[in-house]
Amino acid sequence: MQARAWLWLGLMVIGGTLAACVPARQPTADEIVAQMQQAEAQVKDYHAVVETVLTTPDGGERAFVQEIWRKAPDLLRAELKEGPAGMVGQVTVFDGERVWFYDPHFNRVQILPVEAPFQLPQREMEAAMWATVEELLREGTANYLAEEAVAGRKAHKVQLIPRPGTDLFTALGGEPMTVWIDQEHARRLRMDIPLAGGGHYTLQYRAIEYNIGLPDSLFQFTPLLGAEAVPEEARVKVPVVKRTDLAEAQRAIGFPLLLPAYLPTGMSFVEARVVEGGGSVTLIYAGDEGSLTITEARAMGVGLPDIGQEISLRGTTARLQRQGDRFLSLRWQEGGLVIFVSGTIPEEEALEIARSMK
Repeated sequence: MQARAWLWLGLMVIGGTLAACVPARQPTADEIVAQMQQAEAQVKDYHAVVETVLTTPDGGERAFVQEIWRKAPDLLRAELKEGPAGMVGQVTVFDGERVWFYDPHFNRVQILPVEAPFQLPQREMEAAMWATVEELLREGTANYLAEEAVAGRKAHKVQLIPRPGTDLFTALGGEPMTVWIDQEHARRLRMDIPLAGGGHYTLQYRAIEYNIGLPDSLFQFTPLLGAEAVPEEARVKVPVVKRTDLAEAQRAIGFPLLLPAYLPTGMSFVEARVVEGGGSVTLIYAGDEGSLTITEARAMGVGLPDIGQEISLRGTTARLQRQGDRFLSLRWQEGGLVIFVSGTIPEEEALEIARSMK
């Protein structure tokens, strides 16, 4: 799992650019898109060192440092320089047709089709990292904060406040994300992203250089002598997630849905997300005062992690997590299912929702 986590992490840093607002006047969406497209067109290639830090709800931290080479339109090479000992040295290469993922610890290479790497397993990451300029502006309001330096370059510091009822609002738990944009080349040099289930994600460029004339040979991968090639049929496929309504979600999954009979005033159902095969479903709710997600999945013999306060709920033991006075998540097992409730609502509301589910 760690190996594949680095594969996704190595590819997340190549996301597009975010609109850079200027202090004098708030530009229109069309002006922002035109400005970013023009700036991006001027970047033929770049070389960078990027640090990413994922802070978990319980205060744990995982840090990675990657060296990245990127050449337009879509060539990529990424090498993990710092991180868990069992992952350092892993290499990801995209040659325009296939992704090569090499793990030196096992001397093993996986060859993936082009579409596979661009599906992130975590929805909150996908909404915050992969959204286009148009999507970000449509789903949030951008406020200019200041001019600051990142990686030795002048950057616009912009706060993006998600609008209730949008994917971005659900992904960020209603909290704002902050982005630092290179004034010259419009690249996202730093992103601070709160995660709806708790925790925090930070990406920051330590150094970056543009238009240095990277050769195409850098993006061709030749496995070391004796490296094992993982056959296509042995690869772990990324599950497809289908967005639908409650009725179709119930038909698609292999167990009865538990639905909340109680919701806070103003909160309503948005959509259901069913994982291919019907093994799990996530229900999305949103309102003016916050958002809520309820995930139900077959337990499959997996126990709950011993994180958070142990409480009694629905005749069983549940785990409740908080961050300060903020509710983060509630999880328990019931009837062969693992149930996970998270959101940006008061703790007493979350407990009332859980008790009402039937």
